[in-house]
Amino acid sequence: MIKRMVSAGVLAMMMALASVWIPTAAQAGAQVYNPCQRLSAGQVKYPSYAANKVTFATAADRSQSAVTITGCVRSGSGYAQEWQTTGFAGTKGFSAQNLAWEDTWKSPTGSFSFTEALGRSNPGTALKYYTLNPYSRWGGEHGPNYNQYFEGTGGESDENLWTY
Repeated sequence: MIKRMVSAGVLAMMMALASVWIPTAAQAGAQVYNPCQRLSAGQVKYPSYAANKVTFATAADRSQSAVTITGCVRSGSGYAQEWQTTGFAGTKGFSAQNLAWEDTWKSPTGSFSFTEALGRSNPGTALKYYTLNPYSRWGGEHGPNYNQYFEGTGGESDENLWTY
C-alpha cells in the first residue's frame, strides 16, 4: 500500500501539462498495443484489482518523456478504451520500478491508486478534491508536507501547482 500519493501528483501533473501543451502522436510514440485489451487478457504486469477505471501512461521506451495516456473502463468481463490523449512523464522518462525519487527527473513505474484529485475546478469527481490557488503546493521538502498537497509559501523543493 502506498502511504503517499506519488502517482496522484505525477499523473495530475502529467494531465495538467497535457492540457497546456499536447505533444503530437509522433512525439508520444506510436502505441503498439491497446493497453485495455492487454488488461482484459491478463497480459499486464500489474493487476487492476477489479477497478472500474484504469489509466495507462505508456511510452515507446523507458527513456521517453512523451507518453500516450489511455483510459480504460470496465465493460462486461474486461476493459474497453474510453479515451486517449498524449502527455508527458518525467523529463528523463520513467524510472525502473521502485527507483524514482527527487532530482532523477523520472516518473515512477508501477500501479497506483487515486484517492484524491486537484485542479482549478472540480469536473465532478467523487474523490477528495483540492481547488488550486496561488498558495497550492506539492511537498518536495523533507518534513511533514513531503509528497503531499498543502497550502503555504513552500520551500525551494516544493512545487507551486498554480503555475502548472
